[in-house]
Formats: sequence, structure tokens, C-alpha cells
Amino acid sequence: FQGSVNEEIVNTIGKTWEIEDLAQKYHASCHATHSPIEAARSIIQKEDIKPKDVKVIRIFSSELALSAASKMEANKGLEGKFCIPYCVANALLNENTGIQAFTDEKVKDVAVRDLMKKISVIILALSLLVASGCATTNGQKGAWGGAAVGAIAGQAIKIGRASCRERV
Repeated sequence: FQGSVNEEIVNTIGKTWEIEDLAQKYHASCHATHSPIEAARSIIQKEDIKPKDVKVIRIFSSELALSAASKMEANKGLEGKFCIPYCVANALLNENTGIQAFTDEKVKDVAVRDLMKKISVIILALSLLVASGCATTNGQKGAWGGAAVGAIAGQAIKIGRASCRERV
């Protein structure tokens, strides 16, 4: 043994349990994709929107999240893990967000790719929905119309139904 003993670390044995600080990942993708997945699922479920009726999905995300999940296209399974549009489209259509969702074959699924075309990811510092239904985004105001809006962990998502008139 040629190393040295770190007494500070040794003194934590039996007192500190790192397992208590572990976090569960619910999806087999980059953690920055989790909030958009959960927000989209929540809105679709709460508003009883069918994926086929979705006209547009706008995901407002931080620059930090997009530095991790920076792919806007997925041509390989590994790219899908870092692609918010793929992760959201796949979750809404197939519900499986486990490792089986991230194969080269799955990212080429035609229905998923069609829904991905309706998804845009926008870098945004702040998005606020007020009771009047008017949104303020970095000083710009606009009506959200008949769209459903949700926010989880600093990322906002808007899903417009095909039957809603866009007013944003």
C-alpha cells in the first residue's frame, strides 16, 4: 500500500450513507429531458388531448438544460437520449421511456418522427402564466389561446390542439 489514508473520510464510515443522496431516474434519457416528458404527459392526460390532435408543442427550456440535451434530431438510439423532441414524442405515443425506447430502430419510427416535427424547443429565461391567461415571456406579452400550459422544474411546455386557433 503506497497511498495515504484520508482520516476525514475514514471517520465518516458508518455515519454517512451516500445512498441517501441518490436520485431515481424515471426515464432512460438525459435528465434534462425528464421535465419536458413529465410536463407533456401531464398536460395530455389532464386536458384529455390525443397525440393525433396535437398541432404544436412548444417547450421553453433553460440554456443549461439544452447544453445537456442539445440534440434536436435523433438518428441513432444514443442521440435519442439527448433529444427533447424525440423523448417527448416517444413518451406521448409509446409511453415506454425505458432503455427499449432508445434503439436505432425506435428513433426512426414514422409516427414519432411526425410528432417530432410539431415540437420546438425554445431557450427561455422566464415564462410566466398569469390568471388572466396572458403570458409574459422576457417582457413580451401574448395570449395563450385555447392551449394547455404546464411547467415543471423550470421548463415550461405548451401544447396546442389542432382545433384551437393559434394566438401566440
